[in-house]
Amino acid sequence: GRDDVLVADHVVVAVGTRPDVKYAELAQLELDEERGGLLVNSELAARSDLYVAGDAASYFDVTLSRRVRTPSHENAVESGRVAGRNAAGRRETYAHTPAHRFRVGSLAFSALGRVDSSLQTVAVLDAAAAAADTARGVVYYVKDERVVGVLLCNADEQVDNARRLLRRRKLFYDKTLMAQLISLDSSKA
Repeated sequence: GRDDVLVADHVVVAVGTRPDVKYAELAQLELDEERGGLLVNSELAARSDLYVAGDAASYFDVTLSRRVRTPSHENAVESGRVAGRNAAGRRETYAHTPAHRFRVGSLAFSALGRVDSSLQTVAVLDAAAAAADTARGVVYYVKDERVVGVLLCNADEQVDNARRLLRRRKLFYDKTLMAQLISLDSSKA
């Protein structure tokens, strides 16, 4: 092989996770071959009276209108609550949009929904923060003229607003309006 050197300020490595499904296979539960995990409905049921939560669950995300498997602590906690309530007799749809939080140096990111480089993006930066040599902004990921993903940079207080925006599923024709969707003014948070 070759020894190549790449000089960089930061390196981000995402190794991924795949649940161990050997017992699920023995129980003849349906598996999601594409994403890993067990196939469950929007109430997190793998079959009648059997609920799956956390990164083991491949569920239909009602906000994104597609099947997902979300390996995150926030998803494990929130889906565990819904699965527990449903196991106790409720029929609650899992509709939480987990935020994936990570840091790169002094930058704190929160990613919600479908954050995918193949989608159209619209970035909105906080000019005042940039003038103060601080990065703060939001990147909207758009598919079929709808916002399907949001990446926040140093704007974690806007996570709930990003969730509400994704749930609304409204069409956005005017890209200049996108600067007003999520406020970057921390005094208004």
